[in-house]
Amino acid sequence: MAFLENWLGQSRWYARIRFSGSDATRDFLVDPRAQPGSAYSSPEIAFGPAQDSDLDGRDEVTQYARLTPASTAMAMVVWVIDPDRPLPQGFGTSPWGQYGDIMVLGRWVDAPGPGNRLSQMVVRSTPSGLDWYLFGNPTPVRWGLPGDQPISIDIDGDVRHDIAVFRPSTRRILALRSSDGLPVDLPAHAPPAGASGQVWALGYVQGTVVPFPF
Repeated sequence: MAFLENWLGQSRWYARIRFSGSDATRDFLVDPRAQPGSAYSSPEIAFGPAQDSDLDGRDEVTQYARLTPASTAMAMVVWVIDPDRPLPQGFGTSPWGQYGDIMVLGRWVDAPGPGNRLSQMVVRSTPSGLDWYLFGNPTPVRWGLPGDQPISIDIDGDVRHDIAVFRPSTRRILALRSSDGLPVDLPAHAPPAGASGQVWALGYVQGTVVPFPF
């Protein structure tokens, strides 16, 4: 998959996808500004990799988009790509977060509601640490220090992702388990030869931070 701009001569984003099953390549318009009656007019649209957050067996293309150039409001837009249909199905959440926040992909609740189908988490960097805001809850969870990298990972295997950061200075993952709220400190690298104990390789991290601040 690749994201390109200039759809039929217009400044609009589209996804060029090569399907592994048929080896066919197709283009899909995935720009919230192009939807009828769209509230979006800003070109500042950040793309995340495909993920299957609603566990229906299909990956979605996830975006975090600024509504208008004059607004600080941001919202998540999700596109479901079906190779058997000519157009992708797009839907978005209500605005959540502000310009400069980082959206962390993942499944954050057991049963996402109509206004937050995939659930949404944004992280706001402050001088003293990272504040995590779950969609609909104005009270943040403080987790992480300045310089930590927010990530999404399901450590306890309960399907919900856990708030977590990767700390470059120590190369460790520090997380809050969603099942019981307990903190977890894990090395983010393979164990030395002959060593025992639990480790968590970075290759097992589920979900990806999107976007970096504009």
